[in-house]
Amino acid sequence: MSLRLSLVKGVTIQMLGRFFEEGFGTTRAWPLSAVVMLAFMIGLASMGCVSSNHTHSGEDIKSGKVSEARIDDSIARDKEINSGKATYTVFGPWLTDNQTAYPAQQAFIGTTVKNELQSERQPVVGLTPSSLPSSLNGKSMLLTGVELCYDTREEEAKLNYVELSTYSTTDAISETTKSVVRDDSPPDGNVCHMFSGTPQLMGTNSHAHLRMSVLLGGQTSFYIRRTTFFLEPSDTPAAPLYAH
Repeated sequence: MSLRLSLVKGVTIQMLGRFFEEGFGTTRAWPLSAVVMLAFMIGLASMGCVSSNHTHSGEDIKSGKVSEARIDDSIARDKEINSGKATYTVFGPWLTDNQTAYPAQQAFIGTTVKNELQSERQPVVGLTPSSLPSSLNGKSMLLTGVELCYDTREEEAKLNYVELSTYSTTDAISETTKSVVRDDSPPDGNVCHMFSGTPQLMGTNSHAHLRMSVLLGGQTSFYIRRTTFFLEPSDTPAAPLYAH
């Protein structure tokens, strides 16, 4: 009667016999009895080489290399992990609170605001980006700030303040405003400046609004170029879209 013992993951008496045959360089099959092989395996077990309750969980693995040829789809590599932070760049359209006296004139890239009057004025210039993303991967986005590139190098041009807010509307009249940042002493010159403050949650009924006040002497111009909004995901699940 042939005795066949399964040891570890399919290792058998016949396989061990083959190991001894190749290891000792002989071409003659060794007539190893089942009793001899069983004794050999008991010896391995007593040294801790073979254990019937040798188990691991994923939590036991703290470091090392993955020996698999392919990593499971559920495991992400470091380079594949994205924080979800996003930027959104626009060049307009900007509007002023008086498009006749000091119009915002959009060019191919950038906007010029000119005081057409002979006396000093303080126009308010505003921008509402039309498609700022409010959610990403099922999470509501936070509006964290804006980088604004502008030029106030003309002698009688000075920026008074810059303010970034979110507006939430549930009908055509009422709205709720939350300020991200208001800077009452923005730098002058030909600069790109970052304005950041308190992140505000965006929602399906929210939009961002950026406005600034600039002091312009008679026939003086103010130039705006790039405007980049900064967003990052929150822990708040995105609200479902309204049914139509």
